[in-house]
Amino acid sequence: MAQRRVQRRPSLSFPSSRRFAAWRRCFVLVVVTATIYPLVSRIARDKGVGPNNSPDWIIVLLDRRTLLQGAAVAVSATVVAQPGAAVALPEKSASPSDQFPTVRVNETTVRLMQVFDETWSTSYMGAFPMDIALDPANESILRLNWDQRLFAVSGSAVLTVRGQLVTTVAVDSGEGHLTIRLPLGTERVFVPTRIINPYPNEAIGAPARAEVIVTGPNGENPSQVTFDAESVTAGAWSVEAYVDWASVSGSVVPVGVSLISVGPGDMPAGVAFSLVYPSVAGAPHLSDFDQYDESAVAVEFSSAAGLTTALLTSKVAAKSGTKFGFTFDRNQSDSEPQSVPNFVPRLELVSESAPAGMRRSEAHASFPITDSGRHLSTYAPEATA
Repeated sequence: MAQRRVQRRPSLSFPSSRRFAAWRRCFVLVVVTATIYPLVSRIARDKGVGPNNSPDWIIVLLDRRTLLQGAAVAVSATVVAQPGAAVALPEKSASPSDQFPTVRVNETTVRLMQVFDETWSTSYMGAFPMDIALDPANESILRLNWDQRLFAVSGSAVLTVRGQLVTTVAVDSGEGHLTIRLPLGTERVFVPTRIINPYPNEAIGAPARAEVIVTGPNGENPSQVTFDAESVTAGAWSVEAYVDWASVSGSVVPVGVSLISVGPGDMPAGVAFSLVYPSVAGAPHLSDFDQYDESAVAVEFSSAAGLTTALLTSKVAAKSGTKFGFTFDRNQSDSEPQSVPNFVPRLELVSESAPAGMRRSEAHASFPITDSGRHLSTYAPEATA
């Protein structure tokens, strides 16, 4: 019997198990290498290994376990990170590093206070650094030193730790020394501070140096920023300004202004005050100029929209004790003020006009309201017979 030859169709089966295993290893190697290369590159750069643009150094960093762990991380990220979905990054581990913070100070937030030597001829500027920036690294100790005669800590220190605000206990000795333990990852330290104005007894000499010192837990690897008290040869002087207020037609207005040179040096020519008030009070008139004449102070004013702005500028170097007085067309109250005023009048020093050496008298401005916004008085009209 003749045998019938059966022609088989081409097989669609996979290659042999050995060939398949080799093909699979090759495919996995290509996919894993392409997927985790950027991840490994970043790790290597952080460790300082290998050039940035050469792939050869991967072999030095990766053993089999590292390769498999990297592949698992890459595959997990690929599965979880769906398009448009927010992916939470894993928190950094709190394991210690070999690095310690480098300290920097935001100089725009340094608090300053001026004092003088015993002869009032040289001024010094004391400093307190409130805002301290750090390169986040290992746990560390921050120490802050300053002149306790001029500054005081006014609240809890606030840390920025990995983007989160954290209040912390600061050990304040009360003698111008502060110690704060900084946790791993601290990026910023803010120390709230108030200024202690020693006026009128600010002839205390050069203030103590301000220092910010950051070290490791045992005092190792110190990094610091210091602020020495800068000195300027400038005679001390100051001025005190006072206003008598009244209520005219329901508006609080000035009825008298006094500018007094308080020394010890002369109040320089060119010092100016700005006075803004409802126009119902009229114009200011220089009425008291001591040993000087009416040209000692220039008075310029203009009115618009019911308000008058007057600029009072000294034209002479006024000796200590000199008083310049001003009066107005209206000089007494005729009504009670509005309970909620539409405008609050004010007298303020024009700071740009004040040269070096000006003492902080705390009397460089005047407002007819309290700190809480209430009127200083009812301004009830005087009783008439």
